[in-house]
Amino acid sequence: MNKKEIFDTDFFESGLAYILTNLDFIQEELEQENLQTNLLKKLISDFEDIQEYETWDALTNNLIQAENQILEQILKIKDSTKFNLLNSYFLAKNLAIYLKSNSFLIEQLEKLKSNSFDDLSEDKKEEFFNNLKQEILKNNSELYKQNQKLFNEIFEKKVEFKKIYQLLIKENEFEDFNYANELLFNMLNNNSKFNDKQDLLKLEVLNNAQSLIDFLNFYESSLFDNEEE
Repeated sequence: MNKKEIFDTDFFESGLAYILTNLDFIQEELEQENLQTNLLKKLISDFEDIQEYETWDALTNNLIQAENQILEQILKIKDSTKFNLLNSYFLAKNLAIYLKSNSFLIEQLEKLKSNSFDDLSEDKKEEFFNNLKQEILKNNSELYKQNQKLFNEIFEKKVEFKKIYQLLIKENEFEDFNYANELLFNMLNNNSKFNDKQDLLKLEVLNNAQSLIDFLNFYESSLFDNEEE
């Protein structure tokens, strides 16, 4: 499968749906708080109207460039909604990056001979998911290795956080990574106010890894829903 065919895959469509779900949630919550959403609305509209994969990288870059303005609005919220909105932005942004033309996700997709998952045999489906899960775990392991210094302060305060974080670097079970990473989210939320760049960077690292986990679960769920229909 070449990159021009990727746009028509259910895999890519699921990724786009996941991104839009998160961006729509941010827009709705900001509107309830009477905060600025014009830029976000424009980005959502552009993602909804995308017609070809060749424009994906540029559109993703626009989302990245809008980060400061979007976060500025989110950070005006003082209750627990702020944490959820920050997560939604970082999840959407990082998955969009992982769907860019030079990512390992796209490389895995290019290995498929069909642009429809339904056309694959059951063995090929299982092989595809297992391979992708292992690639995601390798990616996340390297991500956490590279960012250990960022978490040194919380490592010193929370031994349990450090223990789980370091275990995740070696984790080779997809579901176990998902569960343990959620524990890190909860601990980080309980020990951070997300009012400075360092806290936001920590949160983004966790969401960077989680975006891949969530997306694959989202994709698998959509396939099962289609089979039931």
